Amino acid sequence: MKKLLFLIPVVLLLMAACASAPEEEPEAVEEPAQEMPSEEETEKPVSEYQQTAETALKEAKEAREKADSFKAAKAVPDLYKKGEELILQGQADETEEDYLSATENYQQAKVTFEEAAAKAEKRRKEALQALKEAEEAISNVEKSAQEAEEEAADNE
Repeated sequence: MKKLLFLIPVVLLLMAACASAPEEEPEAVEEPAQEMPSEEETEKPVSEYQQTAETALKEAKEAREKADSFKAAKAVPDLYKKGEELILQGQADETEEDYLSATENYQQAKVTFEEAAAKAEKRRKEALQALKEAEEAISNVEKSAQEAEEEAADNE
């Protein structure tokens, strides 16, 4: 057992010595020099159409955020879904570099989301008004019931 314990450090030293031994470096093979494209060449210039599409997408997303604030996805799901589909189609058009079509889809999406927000806001107002009227009706019923109880108590 003692011999084995003595051999362990020797084996470790031998492995470390082999690992740090110098290796012959392979001969460098010269490859023909390739010019790296300049930064200006790698970036495509942003066209006016592309900028217009990006602006339209931004406006469509802002309109969607407004629609989301009124819970339009629940209140008018068909209209909201149509807006989402228009944005997706616009993004597909933009991927294909059809910026005119992308811009048109984004603008339609903006109008659709604005319409969805308006309808959702209207429905919210109607629901709040109905809730207010229901609370007033309950209050009136409770008041009438209390008056009836008082009158019954007075007649006894």
